[in-house]
Amino acid sequence: MSAKQIFNKLGYRKIVVKEDVLFVYERPSDIEGYVECIYFDGILRQFMANEVSEEDGDDISSKYLTLEELEAINLQIAELGWSD
Repeated sequence: MSAKQIFNKLGYRKIVVKEDVLFVYERPSDIEGYVECIYFDGILRQFMANEVSEEDGDDISSKYLTLEELEAINLQIAELGWSD
């Protein structure tokens, strides 16, 4: 199973911001008016997980990760070749 398939199974959808540079997996949060996001930065080879307001995107808080999300993140990192 690919990272994208695992993220999809967890309710995330992939949004490509800039091909081969930045993409995000996003799903509705348990908190009304927020979305959970997991960003992947291909230039810095970093990821970030947070919750943002759907209305203005400014109200940001960090997000706890589940073991399934961590598994998908680790697989995504391997698929991107960042672990080399």
